[in-house]
Order: sequence, then structure tokens, then C-alpha cells
Amino acid sequence: MSEDVEKVAEIAPVEPLQSPIPVSGVGSEPQRDKHGRDLVHKREYDKEWHSRHDFQPDVKLRKKEYAHEYNLRIMADPIRKERRDSFMKEHRQEYNRKWLEKPENKQKSKDWQKEYRQRPDVKEKRREYNRVDALMRKYGITLVQFNDILKKQEFICPICSTKLNMERRKEIHVDHCHTKNIVRGVLCQRCNILLGHAKDSREILFNAAKYLENVQ
Repeated sequence: MSEDVEKVAEIAPVEPLQSPIPVSGVGSEPQRDKHGRDLVHKREYDKEWHSRHDFQPDVKLRKKEYAHEYNLRIMADPIRKERRDSFMKEHRQEYNRKWLEKPENKQKSKDWQKEYRQRPDVKEKRREYNRVDALMRKYGITLVQFNDILKKQEFICPICSTKLNMERRKEIHVDHCHTKNIVRGVLCQRCNILLGHAKDSREILFNAAKYLENVQ
């Protein structure tokens, strides 16, 4: 009887059973989450589940709603928000660096940036940003202060009484004193050039007015 068992074992050797749950390392305890679940097994299960269900509309909607609620909870807690932002910034920078190291991704990034800059909404945002930046950098005022000055002037040039066309921003200029570095008003392009050529001198402007009276 024992000889027959040995012959069967030689013909069909029995393979060792494999654990249905993959472990994190050979000879070590698997990594577990706070609920005691094996992380490796959980990742494999989640990957398989998402591959079968992510295309379903109700699953997409539930994921979107959960992400929105989770983000609201994070935003309501300053400590968690700061921790999340620092974590995402660090890992996003590392991910972008590795992604851009591939030559094909560099070209993809250049093509995307070129296409993005050509979009009409992006061009308008860039113009608005440059306008706000120029007001603060050159004259030290915000866009709100600039609009308040225009409202006080009733959108009219205080020198020539010309209606200022807001759609043609290049023809609207901020008049400021170069010595005191203060904003005096908003002028049309011609009047701003007039003051510039006259060097903001009342005497020169008075003589110009007197000259016109005498020659007429």
C-alpha cells in the first residue's frame, strides 16, 4: 500500500497552496489600515472593483458627491487644510518632475501650453491680470480704486470732456504726479500726452492758452 502511494506522489507532485491574500513582504506581517485590513489586498480589490464599475453613471455621481463633501470638510478645518495643501504641493511637484523627465511628455506639455494660451477666455484673463498688475506696480492703486475714479469723473476726461471708451483701454491713461507719486485722475490719451509734453508746467500751459488767444 505504501509503495503505491509513493508511485502516485512521484507521478503527480502536489504543489504548495498559495495564500489568496497577497502579503506585503515575505516572512513579514502584511501592512494593515486602521480597520485591520491588508493594504495590498485592499488595493487589488479596489483596482478590480473600479475597473468594473467606474463607467457606470451612478458610481461616477456618488464619487463626485463624496469628493465634494470630503473637500468641504477639509476646507472647514484650517489644520487639515494646511496639512493637505502642503502634502499635495510636495507630491504634485515630485510627480510633475518625474513626468517631465520623459521626452514625449515634454512635447505634450509644450503643445498643451501653446493651445491653452490661444484660448479666447485665457487671453482675456491674461489681459485683465496684466491690467491689474500694471495699476498696482506703476501707480500703487487697485482695480477697484481705478473704477472709483472713473465713476467720480462720470467716465469723462476732465480736460477735454471726451467720453472715455471703456472698450478701448489703450486710450485711457492714469494721470499721476511724478514728484509726489500720487494719482490725480484718469485722462484720455491726447490729454495725457499734452500734460507730458508740457512737463506738468502750469506756466507752459498758460502760455499756450494765451498764445492761442492772440493768434485767433
